Amino acid sequence: MTTLHDVAMADRVRRSYHEHAEGRSVQQAQRDLRALVTALMLEPVGRSRAGYYTVGIRFPDSGLKVTRTLIGLVDPFAG
Repeated sequence: MTTLHDVAMADRVRRSYHEHAEGRSVQQAQRDLRALVTALMLEPVGRSRAGYYTVGIRFPDSGLKVTRTLIGLVDPFAG
């Protein structure tokens, strides 16, 4: 599910984004997100149009560790 990846990368996701990313109807997206909230993987913040979802207490730690580890970039053109 791309929603969990997006929350790990950007710290939040909106219902409308989940709806479009997964090709879901509004009702399907609401059910998906409600199930993730019930499973404590996501936590809702706010309500209605301004609402979004963040990392819940049961969000997989391994996913957060990987996405939040800084890596160094090497200049391929350095001399």
